[in-house]
Amino acid sequence: MISLPIPKVSPGVLVLALCAFAPAQNQPDALIISPPKVAFGNQSIASESAPVQITVRNASNSVIHFDQIISSGIDFRSSNNCTAGLPAGAECTVQVRFKPAISGDRMGAIAIAASDSGSPHYVPLAGTGQ
Repeated sequence: MISLPIPKVSPGVLVLALCAFAPAQNQPDALIISPPKVAFGNQSIASESAPVQITVRNASNSVIHFDQIISSGIDFRSSNNCTAGLPAGAECTVQVRFKPAISGDRMGAIAIAASDSGSPHYVPLAGTGQ
């Protein structure tokens, strides 16, 4: 365990300490996500794109449990057929659609929280509203 000194600050100042733990090196991710990012390209404002499929495969030897699979940003929505527990070697899919609310570059992500050591997993999403 590493101890970090807490700096003295003025009253009313919030100090935020972050801790990060790295997974063991040379250990492959238990969840294989393909594609690793999605670029939708140009899309008319308020018009929804065709769905893009993201495959999530369990490459481990045990069941992986999903806590949550969500999309961020007002321009992206997702659905999935991933059950609470994904058996070893099995796969499920996440479908994501892009419907820009305003013009310009739009970004978001699919966040997958699961019981594997690499969790959470993120799939960056991008598109341009026209």
